[in-house]
Amino acid sequence: MRDADRPPDGGVLGSRELEFRVSSKGSNGSCVVHVSGEIDLYAAPRLENELEDAIRSGAKHVLVDLSHVPFLDSSGLAVLLGAARKIGREHFSLTGVQPQIARVLLTTGASWLLKVTDGAEAGGELA
Repeated sequence: MRDADRPPDGGVLGSRELEFRVSSKGSNGSCVVHVSGEIDLYAAPRLENELEDAIRSGAKHVLVDLSHVPFLDSSGLAVLLGAARKIGREHFSLTGVQPQIARVLLTTGASWLLKVTDGAEAGGELA
């Protein structure tokens, strides 16, 4: 890792977790999961827990807002694919997909398995 890329704390593992945030809000059988920060090996389990909680609590539709996610690795992608499989592809959508995330989805073929929407298509109850 180059010094210019190193976090201010020198790359201490715990600092990466602090940058990642995930929260959800549900109503009328729908749930929006807001994510910010990098979805990597360290953050993926937290995202997985949030998605599983949403599904377990009875959400019939899940929209994952990735508008503040600059990076997604294979562990994060596996979490998204797993959640889509559990709830059903037609009931699981991604929104706010940044170009670098779209590239990951296209390169891996996950774009065929995950529905990407602009958010407006998902319905007003998800806002």
